[in-house]
Amino acid sequence: MVVLGRRDGDRGSYKQWEEENIPPQVVFEILSPSNTMSEMAAKQQFYQQYGVLEMYFYNPQSHDFWGFQRATPEDSLVLITPYNCPGLLHC
Repeated sequence: MVVLGRRDGDRGSYKQWEEENIPPQVVFEILSPSNTMSEMAAKQQFYQQYGVLEMYFYNPQSHDFWGFQRATPEDSLVLITPYNCPGLLHC
């Protein structure tokens, strides 16, 4: 994740409520075999609720990649990158 405007330093996890309620601007999720689609949908809804501006998901097994973006934390997230690209680096 990328969170601009916060102090540098190690964190075991990012706790928005301890960071002046500043949400991450960008979140990247790389799926593992144990992740479910319902779990990913719940994460998308969570990021929507808490003001993340961009989020990207990648499944290394299927090479599926998708993302969502919005202009301000109040806007709704919009799907911006739905595709399946075998050999992702060659597309």
